[in-house]
Amino acid sequence: MISFIRKNLIIFFLIAIIIFLLNIEFKNIIISSPQITSDLVETRLNAIQELAALKYYYKNVVSYKDTKEFQSLHLPFSSKSLLLVYGGYIKAGVDMSTAHIELKPENNIVVQIKEAQILDHVINEEEVVIYNECSDLFNNLEIQDYLDVIVKEKEKTAKDIINKGFLEEANEKTYFLLYNLLNDMGFNPIEIHFVP
Repeated sequence: MISFIRKNLIIFFLIAIIIFLLNIEFKNIIISSPQITSDLVETRLNAIQELAALKYYYKNVVSYKDTKEFQSLHLPFSSKSLLLVYGGYIKAGVDMSTAHIELKPENNIVVQIKEAQILDHVINEEEVVIYNECSDLFNNLEIQDYLDVIVKEKEKTAKDIINKGFLEEANEKTYFLLYNLLNDMGFNPIEIHFVP
């Protein structure tokens, strides 16, 4: 009879220990599951820093001519010219640090972010080829002439593709990327607004 009581007592203590341990584990599970807040989502989006949504590769040919003048007359032996081929790329996207997040009930999220902008514009120096360069006695081609031509052409190329809707297309791609990212995080419905 004493051994029966002892067995029941041991079983009781084992069951109590198991319940105690399961209770602690259950509390740890509840405590460790993170609450999704707008700050948490903002922090995760800000970690991306820049989201490059679109990249445009190009190759251009530029002709440059310059002649020194005196009272609207071209001076002899003062012409210089060059024919230059170069290539590069332009990246557009958004600065993720501008994202503002608002969480609403039932997994609804509203994101406000600045519109897409040019993030990077690079001329590949290895692709620059000079096909024709001429300079006369009183007007030599200088390194600054090459740089001025390339800088002016870079600005022109950027302006041209922006006028053709490059930044609007980058906004569309950014919308698609952010929508899918937030949807994968469990948010639905998702509102994304671009602000100037």
